[in-house]
Order: sequence, then structure tokens, then C-alpha cells
Amino acid sequence: MKKLIIVIIAGLFVSCDLFHNTDIGNMLQSAQGTIEFNWAAVSPDLYSVKIYTNLVLTAKVTGTDAKIVSVEADLTSIGLGIVSMEKAGEIWSNQVWVKTVDAGSHTIIFNAVNEYGKSVQFNVSIRIFQNEAVYVAEWGDNTNSGLTNTAPVKSILKALQLYEEKGAAEIRVATGIYDEFINNTCVIMRPGMILKGGYDNTFMNNDPALYPTRIDGLSGNVYHVVVAVEGGKCTLDGLIISRGIANNDFLFNKHGGGILVLGTELVIKNCIIESNYALQCGGGIYVMDGSVTISNSVIRQNIAMSQGGACFFYNVSKADIDCTVISNTFAESGGGIYGKNIASFTMDDSVIAKSVSKKSGGTIYLDNGLFTLNNSLIHSGVLSHAPDGLDVYGAIAFFANGFLNMTGCIFSNNISSNTVNFTAIRGCGLYLSAITNFSVIQSIFFKSSAYSIYAAQGGAIMLANLSWGKIISNQISFNSNTATYNYGGAGIHLDNSTIPLIIDYNIFRANNPGTVYEGYSTAYPSSLKYNRFINSALLYSDYVGGDIYDIDSLNNLDSSGYNPPNSVTGNTTN
Repeated sequence: MKKLIIVIIAGLFVSCDLFHNTDIGNMLQSAQGTIEFNWAAVSPDLYSVKIYTNLVLTAKVTGTDAKIVSVEADLTSIGLGIVSMEKAGEIWSNQVWVKTVDAGSHTIIFNAVNEYGKSVQFNVSIRIFQNEAVYVAEWGDNTNSGLTNTAPVKSILKALQLYEEKGAAEIRVATGIYDEFINNTCVIMRPGMILKGGYDNTFMNNDPALYPTRIDGLSGNVYHVVVAVEGGKCTLDGLIISRGIANNDFLFNKHGGGILVLGTELVIKNCIIESNYALQCGGGIYVMDGSVTISNSVIRQNIAMSQGGACFFYNVSKADIDCTVISNTFAESGGGIYGKNIASFTMDDSVIAKSVSKKSGGTIYLDNGLFTLNNSLIHSGVLSHAPDGLDVYGAIAFFANGFLNMTGCIFSNNISSNTVNFTAIRGCGLYLSAITNFSVIQSIFFKSSAYSIYAAQGGAIMLANLSWGKIISNQISFNSNTATYNYGGAGIHLDNSTIPLIIDYNIFRANNPGTVYEGYSTAYPSSLKYNRFINSALLYSDYVGGDIYDIDSLNNLDSSGYNPPNSVTGNTTN
């Protein structure tokens, strides 16, 4: 009887407009629970699956308010149909044997179903290949098959054609200079492509240092040496990318002289990117709406007339730089790196040296994202000739609107100077603006110099616009930094930063004229403890309380009621 009543009531709702009410529809949808694919993957490699080989499928799926009861993979595109996966802990997996004869790109559709019958799909693209590689050598012939190391083709352009036609895993290029181009580009990467240089002429040895492989744009009107704009994932390995000139003021022909990346996941490793030019952004590398990983590489002598002399990143999900040297670059802003809207930026064990610039963020300019720098060196950057009336914020490094974690980094021998009236330099070494949370740990700021005939503040660090976090080092963290403005904070300048701000366990040595300066009434630290001030004429300049020259007065700073109780203590001059 109860079931009959429920059926009648349900029938009434179906027959009236109440059932179509948005709130009721949302309620019914919510009652089915949610399904989220954390990830799904195909191995051994998403883009290098060989015909007649084992294929391992894995996925992690999260269900909210409902249990996930099944996960399947649709491999119809490679002739295997629907494959059920088994759960082991949090991972669903299965192993299959690929027997397709159709080389090329395919899509595998993962489908998860919960106990209420709701389903969600997740797509993974793979590229199946038949041949190990296409081979290229200067001594080759374009009439060769290109599929063996004894019958290479002569040009990379021919290899690109064979890569698709013959279903190859990668293109291997022997030592030499390759300068052919088409449509103002030397190389157009395909999804899944691996372009690898550094081979000797027998292809038996691979060492990019001993067997340099150069792709060069100087022979013609080459706007971009390498272009990756077709999506997917592709790789450049062991190559020298040089002398692209993006000097055409039409769409993207003014960006990315060396490498242009749009909507693609690009991996760059063991490469040298040098002597490239862009009329506007990204002299060496330009990436938009994609991601990039750069490792064990050198990016040098690249120029962008606007932003990003070496690298320009915009709207990217990831930009990872590891064990890479960036040097001798120029741009008005971001001579080394310019990035905006980066979900995750990481720089590990890398160097940026000798960048030249004119505007804010002269060496590094990063705005909006999560920024992580570890064990990296930023040195000998120069900012000069700032435009009349345009203040400089972060002559060397500018970070804004996001989160910053910096550990074990060194800023050394960076110089910013200005001889134009009404133009101030605010933060020579590091300028933080609206950084929600930052940490600067065990890092060193050595000989950062801010000079201006008008005003120069923050020789090493300037905190502004409600930035808060912690600066803790346990070593000589601020040494011989200068700022020409008398109350400029040669070590740290606090300018409208907010609590909780922690400046503990640092050593300030020979910073001139002042070590720490509180710029405005909201700029005091919540903790200033156990710091050492050595060879410092002016220990501290308080916006309200005035200058502090002796350590006892500094340790009693909180007695004025301006700083929080017990916030300043344990500081010494030895």
C-alpha cells in the first residue's frame, strides 16, 4: 500500500510544473552524490605506446555522499572495447595487451559509476606508434626511409612528414646545423612528438655537449624556430634553438622568437636556447594557455623588447624550471622571467644572471599564482634608465597576488639606479605586493643596491599592499645592502604590510643607511626577535617612534604600545 501511495505522489509531481522547479532539480541531482576523477593515466607513457605491447590503465576516483561501484575504460578506438578495472586501495587498475595496427592518436574514455547510477567520464589521449624513430643526419638523403640509423633523411622537415606517415615514436637528430624552414618556422611539433638531438653520426652515442645539434633560424625570415600549438604533450631534448626573430607585428609573430607554445604541454630538457629576439614578449620562450617544464638547460642572450627576455608565461597551469641557467637577457620588464596567471610556478637549483631591464620586476616578474623558489641564485641583475615618472616596484624581483615560498635562495650583487626626477625605486632585491602568505627561509640578500636621485627604498626587500608572512634565516641573511633614501630600509622596508609578519633569527650586517624601516602605521611586525645587527649605524626606523640606534631601545620597542606586547625581544649587536 505504501509503494502505491509513493507511486501516486510521484505521478502527481511528474504531471505538474513543480517537478521542473530548479531547486527541486538541484536537490534530486545532489541526492545522486558527486564523482570526481582525481586522475587517470595510461602507461608506459601517454604518448609512446607501442603496437603489440602491455598497456597499464590506472585511475583514482573520489565519490562524495555515494560509493563508487565501478570504473571502466573504453578502448574501442584501439580495438579492445570496454575493459573493467579492479580496485586496490584508492586506485582502480587493469592491464591489457595492445594489438591494434592503427598507429596514431587515440582517445581512451574512463567512466566511473556510483551506487546511485550517476556516471562521470575522463578522457586520456595516447599516441600509438609502429617504428622506434625517424633518423636525421646532415649526411642523410631525403629519399631514404629514415627508419634506421643507417638510412637517415637529411632534413628535419622531411622527418616531420615521416613521423606521421610511418607512426614513429620520436625523431632523432645527429650533430649538425639544421636551418630549413616553412611558413616562417623551422619545426612544428605534433602532439606526442619527441625531438631529440645530441647524437653522433652513427646514432650509437648521445651527448649534446659532444655532438651539438643546432636548429637555426638565421637562414631566412624565421619568426619562431620551434612552434608547439597543436595541444597534447611534446618534448625537446638535447637541442640548440637559436636565432629566431619574431619581428612581425601580426598576432603571435611578435612573440616567442625561439619557441612559441600555445595550449600545449611542452617539456624542454638538456637544451640551449640562445640568441633569439621578440618584438614584444618571450625572446627565448613564449607560453600561453599550456604548460612548460624546463630542466638541465641553458637560456642565454635572448631579447624581448617588452616582457620576458628569456621566458614569458601567461595563463599557464604549470611552469617548472629545474637545474637551468638563464643569463645575459634583456626586456623592459622580466628580463629573465615574466609570468602572469600561473597556477603553479617552481624554480629549483637554478640561476638567473646578468639580466638588464628598465621597469618593475626587472629580472623576475610574477603576478597571480603560487610561486616556489628553492636553492636558486639571482645575481648581477641591472635595472637602469627607468621611464620618467614611472616608479619601479621590485627592480630585480616582483611578486604579486598569490603565495610565495622561498628557501635557500641567494640575491647578490644586483644594482638598480635611476637618474630621472620623480621616479622612485621601491625594492631593489625583492618586492612583494598583496602576497597572501609568504615565507623567506634561509635565504641571503647580499649587496643589493637601490640608488635614485628621487627616492630609493628597500635595498633587499620591500613588503607592500597587505603582504604578510615570515622571514627566518639563521645566517647572514642581509649583508651590505644599500638604499639612498635616508629612511629607505636598506635591509627590509615595511610599507603597508600586515600582521602576522615575522622577522626572526636573521643577521643584518653593514646595511646602509638603515636596517629595518616601518613605512606606515600598519607596517609593524608581529614578531621581531633574536636578530643580530652588526656594523649598523641605524638599527631601526619607526614611522611613529622615530629612529632607534641602540639595541636596548629596540628590544623595548613594544613598550610604546605601538607594537604588540612581547613582540620585540632578544635582538643583539654581536
